[in-house]
Amino acid sequence: MSDWYWYVIVAALLAVAFAPSLLKGRCPGCGKRRLCSVDLDESLSSSLDEDDRKNFLSFYLCEACGRRWRRQRSQPLEDASGSKWERIFQREGL
Repeated sequence: MSDWYWYVIVAALLAVAFAPSLLKGRCPGCGKRRLCSVDLDESLSSSLDEDDRKNFLSFYLCEACGRRWRRQRSQPLEDASGSKWERIFQREGL
């Protein structure tokens, strides 16, 4: 019973292995944890409207259902399937 710390180490390693899948965002459309962020490069962020650049927008794509989302600061996810946001997801080939 003096080797109890090995159980703690093994449990911690297992928790670290599964942490990325548990910490992924949940898609509001399908409810699955397959939400991935879309990276914006400098040319895309500069092509956004002045108001959109000030709002700290981040964009997400669900790998399960293919729906597109955007988030302003820490507010809930909003649909980003409109033509205004098409150029952001077009770059990713999605």
